[in-house]
Amino acid sequence: MKTILVPTDLSKLANNALAVAVDLARTYDSEILLVHFQPFSVARASTVGGSMSMLSYLDEQEDADKVELQQIADNPTYHDVHITPITSRDAVGLYETMTDRGADLIVLGTHGTSGWDELLFGSNAEHIVRAAHCPVLIIKEGMAHFAPKNPVAAIEIDNALKENWPAYPFTAGGHSLKQFIYVSTPSDNIASEGVHAWMRELAQEKSIGDYELHIQYARNVENGILNYAHERQADLIVLYTHGHTGLRHFLQGSMAEDILNHAPLPVLILRIDDGIDQPATGFQVTKTALKTFVLATDFTDSNAQVADYALALADQFNARLVIVHAYDERIGGPTESNAIPASLKRVRKRLMQTSKGSVDVSVVAKYGEPRSCIEAVVAVEQADLLIMALADDRPYTARFMGSLPTEMIPQTAVPMLILPPGTQYKPVETVVLALDLSEPIDAATLGKAKEFVMQLGASLAIIFMNDEPDSQQKETAQRIQELFAGLPHTFRFLPGNDLGITLDDYLVTHPADLIMMLPRHQNRLAIWLMESVTQEVARQAVVPVLALV
Repeated sequence: MKTILVPTDLSKLANNALAVAVDLARTYDSEILLVHFQPFSVARASTVGGSMSMLSYLDEQEDADKVELQQIADNPTYHDVHITPITSRDAVGLYETMTDRGADLIVLGTHGTSGWDELLFGSNAEHIVRAAHCPVLIIKEGMAHFAPKNPVAAIEIDNALKENWPAYPFTAGGHSLKQFIYVSTPSDNIASEGVHAWMRELAQEKSIGDYELHIQYARNVENGILNYAHERQADLIVLYTHGHTGLRHFLQGSMAEDILNHAPLPVLILRIDDGIDQPATGFQVTKTALKTFVLATDFTDSNAQVADYALALADQFNARLVIVHAYDERIGGPTESNAIPASLKRVRKRLMQTSKGSVDVSVVAKYGEPRSCIEAVVAVEQADLLIMALADDRPYTARFMGSLPTEMIPQTAVPMLILPPGTQYKPVETVVLALDLSEPIDAATLGKAKEFVMQLGASLAIIFMNDEPDSQQKETAQRIQELFAGLPHTFRFLPGNDLGITLDDYLVTHPADLIMMLPRHQNRLAIWLMESVTQEVARQAVVPVLALV
């Protein structure tokens, strides 16, 4: 372990991660790359005041961050460890350091609800874990000494894992990885004898001696892992990932939040280097390359039209289309091991004939809770866009009776395209981007919006809801205009205090083919208590709504 990379936002949590990295560096004689990337907020830049340009603001902020970063690196308690501070005004620098400098370990600090969580679990965090070619250690709190003596590794029956077994990095003092857990859920059809046989083969092939395998029965994987780790007083949880294809069985959608947010101990993520998926080398938010669309369908009449819409959109973007249908456990259905239902096969055949083979269409049937199944397919298929349709054309019914597409918006890991019932495809010529200047607006997400509109070849209308914008909000609007330089667009302030109503009124006189929103990530309590603005707009709009993350 020669090089340890520590991303930092200059917070106490990041400093806790640095302290662990220093401890490891002393043990393994490593150097540390301390990389600072502060996601840039347009609203934050506007508080500077005066006539300072965006670039001037970034220059000043970067200079201030360099000073603080150097002070951290010069901490006298770290005098015996070589620490190289690196700053970047965008995430590209972070990715270049990850790939060009050949890090052997990445150490991240998080407490599970804010701070680095926005990077770890939002649209950017998946990119860090997927792009990492090395193990990722996630630290929750400060600790006097990091030297795990009782690690627990969660496994799944995966031949790629067996064939490309990643090395456990913390072997100093003779503490190797000997304790394994397999979680068996009610929908699992693999017998315990099969699990033990698979583990015996792995141990024999990889020379793992004196191991212990425990099969934990639980309602879901995350609870099984956390409960077992608590029972055995584990000091580290080890999980495995296929890297760019997502954190397959364990870290998909809400499972990642449950394990990484709720685990009171460090979590180590090891990449299965099977040679199929190479680490990403660029920051994917800055350039939107839509290559895989996932369409979630329930075979209703409205979803039949949605399939045609998704096909035409995939054809326009030269993207592949994956159609997923989840069978709810409450109403029965085939197990995951069964063949794809005939109805899905017919849909695929029809779409292939319609596109005359120009679109690669595949289908997936999964048995389980619909949301978890959809999130799992999105992760495994590396989806760039999730397409779903509202099942009811009465917006208040959707609000009070529930609608899966709108429910998924606040915690989506990829952009979501929500289609009103009966939507028929037509080329997108006019896009409306609705922004609320009372909330921080991330420049990287705006960059994604710009790239998306450019790929559509559409014109853009940016609207800000505010009766009487103050000087700071006007300054923010001006900086947003700078970000969209080179793209034909208009912008205006609109009166009102309800964005949904304001949009409806605007669209009466300014027809649009697509509405773009920037939803904020919400925790589950907030989602349960209150509908977000983006959710409200999605259920009320008469045109498709794209929730960008």
